[in-house]
Amino acid sequence: MTNVFAHMATLGTVMRGLSELLDSQGVFSTESQYLLDVLQLNQFDGIYHEHIRTYSIKALTRLVPYYGMEVFDAVRTSRYGGNIRASIGWKGAHSVSPQVEALLKAEEAAGLFDAEIWAAWRKRVDKNRTEFMQLVYEAKGKGERVVAASCPGRGTVLMNYFGLDRNLVSYIAEIPTGLKIGKHMPGTHQPVVSNEILFRQQPEYVVILAWHYSDYMIKHFKKRRLSSKFIVPLPECKVIE
Repeated sequence: MTNVFAHMATLGTVMRGLSELLDSQGVFSTESQYLLDVLQLNQFDGIYHEHIRTYSIKALTRLVPYYGMEVFDAVRTSRYGGNIRASIGWKGAHSVSPQVEALLKAEEAAGLFDAEIWAAWRKRVDKNRTEFMQLVYEAKGKGERVVAASCPGRGTVLMNYFGLDRNLVSYIAEIPTGLKIGKHMPGTHQPVVSNEILFRQQPEYVVILAWHYSDYMIKHFKKRRLSSKFIVPLPECKVIE
């Protein structure tokens, strides 16, 4: 299950179903947004109603033994800015990779379960917002245009927390086949339009909402001769020319 397990509200029902379906050597593989990446990369933008839970390896190793299972392998991946892929089977059915223990130690060393660490995280997120908004206000003060591109769904949290209304960011550009074109961003009310508008208007700044794909997206936009400067909001606010 890739980015599905974390969305399931009836977790007990799901686990009981897995207990019925998994044979003696069966493997349940799940990939979810990783709590350690949320902490280390300031990923507040991924916390919204679709994601009921954000997992750590510690959480999974506490959960699955209730159903006679164990996490026997775990790998960090770069998908969506940082995911964890865990392999789960019946206890004793598979050799346990040393990677599981290594990740458990990494979580503890990072202070993942300490309230003080998350208080500091909140301050970093606030600082990031201040720096981002200062950049946008300076650009608007010069009469420069600021728009956004990509992932209007995930970008909803970031846009609303930063307070980027239509006076600051006039529209959100999406791929021409995007199903959200013709809709509006919840809360901030920017129209979602085809990204072909970027190449006609050449705005001074484009905010990359899908910041985890920023390298690819910027390369693609430059290849199509988009002259804009790009604002990458996370993990830290930066401008790429």
